[in-house]
Amino acid sequence: MAQPDPTGQLWSLDEYIVVADLYLRRGHSSGARDRAVEELARLTRRTTGSISRRLGNYQGTLHPGRGLKPVTGEALAVFKAMAAEPQVREQLTAQARERLEAGLPSGAMQIPATAATRLVDTEQMRITETEVTYSETTRTVVRAEAQLVDRYLAWLTKKGRAMSSVLLPSESGTLRVDLFDRAQNLLIEAKAGSSREYIRYAIGQLMDYRRRISPRPNLAVLLPEAPAPDMLALLRELHISVIFEADSRFMDPTFKPTG
Repeated sequence: MAQPDPTGQLWSLDEYIVVADLYLRRGHSSGARDRAVEELARLTRRTTGSISRRLGNYQGTLHPGRGLKPVTGEALAVFKAMAAEPQVREQLTAQARERLEAGLPSGAMQIPATAATRLVDTEQMRITETEVTYSETTRTVVRAEAQLVDRYLAWLTKKGRAMSSVLLPSESGTLRVDLFDRAQNLLIEAKAGSSREYIRYAIGQLMDYRRRISPRPNLAVLLPEAPAPDMLALLRELHISVIFEADSRFMDPTFKPTG
Protein backbone atom coordinates (compact mmCIF):
# COMPACT_ATOMS: atom_id res chain seq x y z
CA MET A 1 0.00 0.00 0.00
CA ALA A 2 1.27 3.46 -0.88
CA GLN A 3 2.13 5.70 2.05
CA PRO A 4 1.20 9.39 2.32
CA ASP A 5 3.70 12.14 3.00
CA PRO A 6 2.94 14.77 5.67
CA THR A 7 0.60 16.58 3.24
CA GLY A 8 -1.58 13.46 3.00
CA GLN A 9 -0.81 12.86 -0.68
CA LEU A 10 -0.12 9.19 -1.45
CA TRP A 11 3.16 8.29 -3.13
CA SER A 12 3.07 6.55 -6.48
CA LEU A 13 5.27 3.55 -7.21
CA ASP A 14 7.23 5.58 -9.77
CA GLU A 15 8.08 8.13 -7.07
CA TYR A 16 9.30 5.33 -4.81
CA ILE A 17 11.45 3.98 -7.65
CA VAL A 18 13.31 7.20 -8.46
CA VAL A 19 14.04 7.86 -4.78
CA ALA A 20 15.15 4.24 -4.30
CA ASP A 21 17.51 4.68 -7.25
CA LEU A 22 19.14 7.70 -5.59
CA TYR A 23 19.49 5.87 -2.29
CA LEU A 24 21.03 2.78 -3.91
CA ARG A 25 23.49 4.83 -5.98
CA ARG A 26 24.69 6.70 -2.90
CA GLY A 27 24.21 4.13 -0.18
CA HIS A 28 22.96 6.72 2.31
CA SER A 29 20.18 9.25 2.85
CA SER A 30 20.59 12.93 1.94
CA GLY A 31 19.40 16.23 3.32
CA ALA A 32 16.84 18.57 1.79
CA ARG A 33 19.50 20.92 0.38
CA ASP A 34 21.24 18.22 -1.65
CA ARG A 35 21.19 18.95 -5.40
CA ALA A 36 20.05 15.44 -6.31
CA VAL A 37 17.23 15.75 -3.77
CA GLU A 38 16.23 19.08 -5.31
CA GLU A 39 16.18 17.47 -8.78
CA LEU A 40 13.88 14.68 -7.59
CA ALA A 41 11.63 17.23 -5.90
CA ARG A 42 11.25 18.96 -9.27
CA LEU A 43 10.61 15.65 -11.05
CA THR A 44 8.00 14.41 -8.57
CA ARG A 45 6.54 17.84 -7.78
CA ARG A 46 7.13 17.26 -4.08
CA THR A 47 9.10 19.19 -1.48
CA THR A 48 12.78 18.53 -0.89
CA GLY A 49 11.91 17.65 2.70
CA SER A 50 9.52 14.96 1.48
CA ILE A 51 12.21 13.43 -0.75
CA SER A 52 14.72 13.52 2.08
CA ARG A 53 12.28 11.77 4.44
CA ARG A 54 11.65 9.03 1.90
CA LEU A 55 15.41 8.49 1.62
CA GLY A 56 15.33 8.08 5.40
CA ASN A 57 12.67 5.40 4.95
CA TYR A 58 15.03 3.44 2.72
CA GLN A 59 17.79 3.91 5.27
CA GLY A 60 15.48 2.38 7.86
CA THR A 61 14.63 -0.45 5.47
CA LEU A 62 18.22 -1.62 5.16
CA HIS A 63 19.32 -0.62 8.68
CA PRO A 64 16.39 -0.96 11.10
CA GLY A 65 16.69 1.54 13.90
CA ARG A 66 19.10 3.79 11.98
CA GLY A 67 16.57 5.51 9.74
CA LEU A 68 12.88 6.23 9.47
CA LYS A 69 10.04 3.70 9.20
CA PRO A 70 10.84 1.01 6.59
CA VAL A 71 8.98 0.87 3.28
CA THR A 72 6.54 -2.00 2.83
CA GLY A 73 4.38 -3.74 0.25
CA GLU A 74 5.01 -3.40 -3.47
CA ALA A 75 7.53 -0.59 -2.95
CA LEU A 76 9.60 -2.94 -0.78
CA ALA A 77 9.46 -5.77 -3.35
CA VAL A 78 10.62 -3.43 -6.11
CA PHE A 79 13.35 -1.98 -3.88
CA LYS A 80 14.72 -5.48 -3.22
CA ALA A 81 14.79 -6.26 -6.94
CA MET A 82 16.56 -2.95 -7.67
CA ALA A 83 19.09 -3.59 -4.90
CA ALA A 84 19.88 -7.10 -6.11
CA GLU A 85 20.32 -6.30 -9.80
CA PRO A 86 21.72 -2.99 -11.16
CA GLN A 87 20.30 -3.69 -14.62
CA VAL A 88 16.81 -3.97 -13.14
CA ARG A 89 17.34 -0.76 -11.17
CA GLU A 90 18.43 1.15 -14.27
CA GLN A 91 15.54 -0.17 -16.37
CA LEU A 92 12.83 0.55 -13.81
CA THR A 93 14.25 4.00 -13.02
CA ALA A 94 14.38 5.03 -16.67
CA GLN A 95 10.77 3.98 -17.20
CA ALA A 96 9.59 5.70 -14.02
CA ARG A 97 11.38 8.96 -14.89
CA GLU A 98 9.80 8.98 -18.35
CA ARG A 99 6.31 8.66 -16.88
CA LEU A 100 6.95 11.27 -14.20
CA GLU A 101 8.35 13.76 -16.73
CA ALA A 102 5.25 13.25 -18.87
CA GLY A 103 2.86 13.44 -15.93
CA LEU A 104 1.63 9.88 -16.54
CA PRO A 105 0.46 7.48 -13.83
CA SER A 106 2.64 4.57 -12.75
CA GLY A 107 2.42 1.64 -15.14
CA ALA A 108 1.72 -1.98 -14.26
CA MET A 109 4.87 -3.22 -12.57
CA GLN A 110 6.69 -6.24 -13.95
CA ILE A 111 10.09 -6.77 -12.39
CA PRO A 112 12.31 -8.17 -15.15
CA ALA A 113 14.21 -11.33 -14.31
CA THR A 114 17.95 -11.28 -14.77
CA ALA A 115 19.17 -12.92 -17.93
CA ALA A 116 21.64 -15.24 -16.24
CA THR A 117 23.04 -16.40 -12.96
CA ARG A 118 25.60 -13.94 -11.56
CA LEU A 119 28.39 -14.32 -9.04
CA VAL A 120 28.82 -11.34 -6.73
CA ASP A 121 31.10 -10.50 -3.83
CA THR A 122 29.68 -11.39 -0.43
CA GLU A 123 29.96 -7.76 0.71
CA GLN A 124 27.78 -6.68 -2.22
CA MET A 125 24.98 -8.88 -0.91
CA ARG A 126 24.73 -7.02 2.40
CA ILE A 127 22.17 -4.72 0.81
CA THR A 128 19.66 -7.55 0.40
CA GLU A 129 20.16 -9.33 3.67
CA THR A 130 17.68 -7.42 5.80
CA GLU A 131 14.15 -8.78 5.54
CA VAL A 132 11.91 -5.93 6.59
CA THR A 133 9.00 -6.90 8.81
CA TYR A 134 7.29 -5.64 11.92
CA SER A 135 8.14 -8.93 13.66
CA GLU A 136 11.15 -8.49 15.92
CA THR A 137 11.56 -12.28 15.85
CA THR A 138 12.22 -12.26 12.11
CA ARG A 139 14.65 -9.38 12.43
CA THR A 140 16.52 -11.33 15.11
CA VAL A 141 16.69 -14.42 12.88
CA VAL A 142 18.00 -12.47 9.90
CA ARG A 143 20.60 -10.74 12.06
CA ALA A 144 21.73 -14.07 13.55
CA GLU A 145 22.13 -15.63 10.09
CA ALA A 146 24.17 -12.67 8.84
CA GLN A 147 26.42 -12.81 11.90
CA LEU A 148 26.93 -16.57 11.44
CA VAL A 149 27.95 -16.02 7.81
CA ASP A 150 30.36 -13.27 8.88
CA ARG A 151 32.04 -15.54 11.45
CA TYR A 152 32.33 -18.36 8.93
CA LEU A 153 33.84 -16.06 6.30
CA ALA A 154 36.36 -14.73 8.82
CA TRP A 155 37.34 -18.31 9.69
CA LEU A 156 37.70 -19.20 5.99
CA THR A 157 39.76 -16.10 5.23
CA LYS A 158 42.40 -17.24 7.71
CA LYS A 159 42.60 -20.50 5.77
CA GLY A 160 42.83 -18.81 2.37
CA ARG A 161 39.47 -19.99 1.06
CA ALA A 162 37.35 -17.52 -0.92
CA MET A 163 33.57 -17.41 -1.22
CA SER A 164 31.08 -15.59 -3.43
CA SER A 165 27.33 -15.14 -3.34
CA VAL A 166 25.01 -15.96 -6.22
CA LEU A 167 22.05 -14.16 -7.78
CA LEU A 168 19.69 -16.53 -9.58
CA PRO A 169 16.99 -15.44 -12.05
CA SER A 170 13.44 -16.58 -11.35
CA GLU A 171 9.98 -15.86 -12.67
CA SER A 172 9.32 -13.49 -9.75
CA GLY A 173 12.61 -11.58 -9.71
CA THR A 174 15.94 -12.62 -8.21
CA LEU A 175 16.86 -15.31 -5.70
CA ARG A 176 19.93 -14.98 -3.50
CA VAL A 177 22.16 -17.83 -2.34
CA ASP A 178 24.07 -17.09 0.87
CA LEU A 179 27.45 -18.50 -0.20
CA PHE A 180 28.99 -20.19 -3.22
CA ASP A 181 32.38 -21.85 -3.51
CA ARG A 182 33.13 -21.68 -7.20
CA ALA A 183 36.17 -23.96 -6.99
CA GLN A 184 34.10 -26.78 -5.52
CA ASN A 185 30.79 -25.83 -7.19
CA LEU A 186 29.25 -25.77 -3.72
CA LEU A 187 26.12 -23.89 -2.60
CA ILE A 188 25.84 -23.09 1.11
CA GLU A 189 22.64 -21.94 2.83
CA ALA A 190 22.98 -20.46 6.34
CA LYS A 191 20.36 -20.82 9.05
CA ALA A 192 20.07 -19.15 12.45
CA GLY A 193 19.23 -22.43 14.21
CA SER A 194 19.77 -26.17 13.93
CA SER A 195 16.23 -27.31 14.71
CA ARG A 196 14.07 -29.42 12.39
CA GLU A 197 12.19 -26.34 11.16
CA TYR A 198 15.34 -24.49 10.11
CA ILE A 199 16.84 -27.54 8.42
CA ARG A 200 13.68 -28.36 6.46
CA TYR A 201 13.55 -24.76 5.26
CA ALA A 202 17.21 -24.91 4.19
CA ILE A 203 16.64 -28.17 2.29
CA GLY A 204 13.79 -26.64 0.29
CA GLN A 205 15.84 -23.57 -0.60
CA LEU A 206 18.88 -25.60 -1.66
CA MET A 207 16.84 -27.96 -3.82
CA ASP A 208 15.24 -24.98 -5.56
CA TYR A 209 18.56 -23.23 -6.11
CA ARG A 210 20.23 -26.37 -7.47
CA ARG A 211 17.69 -26.69 -10.31
CA ARG A 212 18.82 -23.33 -11.67
CA ILE A 213 22.58 -23.94 -11.83
CA SER A 214 24.58 -25.95 -14.34
CA PRO A 215 26.64 -27.99 -13.79
CA ARG A 216 24.64 -29.39 -10.88
CA PRO A 217 26.23 -28.04 -7.66
CA ASN A 218 27.01 -29.76 -4.39
CA LEU A 219 24.99 -28.58 -1.38
CA ALA A 220 25.72 -27.68 2.24
CA VAL A 221 24.01 -26.05 5.20
CA LEU A 222 25.78 -23.70 7.62
CA LEU A 223 24.46 -24.00 11.18
CA PRO A 224 25.35 -22.39 14.54
CA GLU A 225 25.64 -25.80 16.23
CA ALA A 226 25.52 -29.50 15.39
CA PRO A 227 22.03 -30.74 14.46
CA ALA A 228 20.27 -33.64 16.18
CA PRO A 229 21.27 -37.12 14.92
CA ASP A 230 17.97 -37.56 13.08
CA MET A 231 18.44 -34.31 11.17
CA LEU A 232 22.06 -35.16 10.45
CA ALA A 233 20.92 -38.49 9.00
CA LEU A 234 18.34 -36.73 6.83
CA LEU A 235 20.90 -34.33 5.42
CA ARG A 236 23.35 -37.12 4.72
CA GLU A 237 20.63 -39.09 2.95
CA LEU A 238 20.08 -36.07 0.69
CA HIS A 239 23.85 -35.69 0.15
CA ILE A 240 23.84 -32.27 1.83
CA SER A 241 27.01 -31.52 3.81
CA VAL A 242 26.71 -30.06 7.31
CA ILE A 243 28.97 -27.19 8.44
CA PHE A 244 28.52 -26.11 12.05
CA GLU A 245 30.19 -23.88 14.61
CA ALA A 246 31.88 -25.36 17.67
CA ASP A 247 34.21 -23.65 20.14
CA SER A 248 34.93 -20.59 17.95
CA ARG A 249 35.78 -22.73 14.93
CA PHE A 250 33.83 -24.58 12.29
CA MET A 251 33.47 -28.27 11.65
CA ASP A 252 33.54 -28.19 7.85
CA PRO A 253 33.72 -31.43 5.85
CA THR A 254 33.81 -29.41 2.63
CA PHE A 255 37.10 -27.70 3.54
CA LYS A 256 40.07 -29.13 1.66
CA PRO A 257 43.42 -27.66 2.76
CA THR A 258 45.83 -26.83 -0.03
CA GLY A 259 49.56 -27.44 -0.07
